[in-house]
Amino acid sequence: MSEEKICDLCFGIIDKHYYTNDDGERVMYWDEGHNGQPLVDGRVCDSCNELVVAYRIKKMMEARA
Repeated sequence: MSEEKICDLCFGIIDKHYYTNDDGERVMYWDEGHNGQPLVDGRVCDSCNELVVAYRIKKMMEARA
């Protein structure tokens, strides 16, 4: 889990997520990004995930209309 991964939507670096343990050390726990479907078949960064979620909500609202 240490190699930098690239976002399949914007081609930027996928964000790494950390927590602080009881000893005050930052520990990385996730670097796999988010599911980019339906916008892209792959993994996306945190910023692009906002676009993916907005698109999913838009499509869900259109399906209800």
